[in-house]
Amino acid sequence: MIAYVSILSVLLLLVLAVVCVDAWRFLGTLAGRFHIGRWQDRRAWQEALARTASSWTRRMPAVPRRDQGRRILWEMARGTYADAAIQGWQAAGLFLGLHAYAADRKDEALKEKLRRSLEEHELVKNYLDVPYPERWEVDRLLLDYAVLEAGCRGADQVAEASAALLESLRTGAGTLAYRRRQPGMRYVDTIGLTCPLAAACAVHTGKEEYWNLAVKQVEEYDVALLPGSSFPAHGFEMERGYPLGLHDWSRGLGWYALGLCELYRLMARHGRPEAAGMARRILALAEELLPLQKKNGGFGW
Repeated sequence: MIAYVSILSVLLLLVLAVVCVDAWRFLGTLAGRFHIGRWQDRRAWQEALARTASSWTRRMPAVPRRDQGRRILWEMARGTYADAAIQGWQAAGLFLGLHAYAADRKDEALKEKLRRSLEEHELVKNYLDVPYPERWEVDRLLLDYAVLEAGCRGADQVAEASAALLESLRTGAGTLAYRRRQPGMRYVDTIGLTCPLAAACAVHTGKEEYWNLAVKQVEEYDVALLPGSSFPAHGFEMERGYPLGLHDWSRGLGWYALGLCELYRLMARHGRPEAAGMARRILALAEELLPLQKKNGGFGW
């Protein structure tokens, strides 16, 4: 009888722990939404964002693999709650955004803090400790780009490792696959994740081929644009050019815009003639997106 009571007590405690963790995340999300959208001063809002983002540079909150708030503790115990690849590009976005903010504010102290944090970031250090580029996926390439943009110590070593990873993703078509097991597929995520890095590698290594790779990766995707539009499909099949998924997926449009804008910035900075072509694409995309902007300044899903 005592054994049954003990087992039941343990099970009840486990269930209670799972429920409490789920409730804690729900309440934290709810509390975090207070005051959102009520900022009257844009600069004050940006400064508040920067303070929170800056506090995350040492250890960013784990980004869940799935957008659901149930059985979180169980997911953590199984090791399926967070994912290093997702965390990599999320952290990259954080650092790139803060770097742009610091440049806009001419805040050299923040720039130096970002450099130090990136140099010590576990994902960056782990990458350099593993000499086999085929073990990494495309998701982490945006973090490498953030390292190069910040001018971190050992940037040349990162550029060399990044170039090796790009080569490991190159297919017979001469461009990069999102996943090695799908060499005949292309996804719009790759535009934002790889093209800026390829251009940065061209700058650091002096190899013209990486400029060409970045341009070809973008031009190759034209077959997957919505007819008469600048909106890219989520993916496409190389052999027949069949578009796959949505053309109006906001995050996909974001990946596409990120790739175009960063390429244009680097190309213009280094006097590349391809910058004009990127500018035309950016303007066409912006003109098509602006009529879809909501009154509050945001965009729908």
